[in-house]
Amino acid sequence: KLQKPVGVDTSQKSLEPYILSYTAVDSSGNATKVTREVVVSNDTAVPVITLEGDAEVTVVLNTIYEDSGAIAFDQEDGNLTPFIDDGGTVDAVDTSKSGEYIVTYDVADFSGNNAVQVTRKVIVTGGTPVDQWINEKLSGLSTAEKALDADPDKDGIPNLLEYALAGDPKLADRATVLPVLDVSGDKLSFTYFRVKASIDSSITFKPQLTTNLGDVAAWSESDVNVKGALQGIDQSNLPDEKPFASSRYERVQVEAKTAMNAETAGRQFIRVVVDRQ
Repeated sequence: KLQKPVGVDTSQKSLEPYILSYTAVDSSGNATKVTREVVVSNDTAVPVITLEGDAEVTVVLNTIYEDSGAIAFDQEDGNLTPFIDDGGTVDAVDTSKSGEYIVTYDVADFSGNNAVQVTRKVIVTGGTPVDQWINEKLSGLSTAEKALDADPDKDGIPNLLEYALAGDPKLADRATVLPVLDVSGDKLSFTYFRVKASIDSSITFKPQLTTNLGDVAAWSESDVNVKGALQGIDQSNLPDEKPFASSRYERVQVEAKTAMNAETAGRQFIRVVVDRQ
């Protein structure tokens, strides 16, 4: 017959674990002592851990990794989030080295029931300038919202264009991001911000003009002039509020070569095509 240890009251739930000590002494008087914790409870339900953020995240090399953490709840003991143990796996994520890291989350309730372990994969990558921008500007959003063709702020401008044209992907800023058309002069023109080629050469900007919207082949880059800092275009008040030399952006003006009143077709249409190689 199984006997309960002396001093352990199994008639009611223990508020704190009972500590049982075991001591052994050999013939020379050398003693060894070990202990065991005994919890008395009728609670058999395990707590549940829920991830905060994505189960897989990508971090750019040499940036700071900020873990989103997790929450834990138990039917009997309530909120156990403060007791979640990552086993040091968060600190083990080394963003100075490319690779994959697994962050683990464990917790037990006050009756000793262990939750099912939850994990997060952290991928540290060298990253492109776009990757770095996504990591900076879209932090906290889902993987789907971080896609280049996604539009998390619902302003009609996908992330790729927000990046290329110095927009804010979390702010509906369509009016300030899209090129500003100027019809006050004798030549059709517009001005816009763009990421510098020295920052990201994979983004190309192709200003074009046509007199026939019905002919997709009629768009021409040779019918416009593109002016930047070297042509005297003002480079103050750039989107990242940095001086031109250190800013990632530049202000550019696109102007039709032919004056509107000299256009034989009687009409002009102007645009810029943004692409990523």
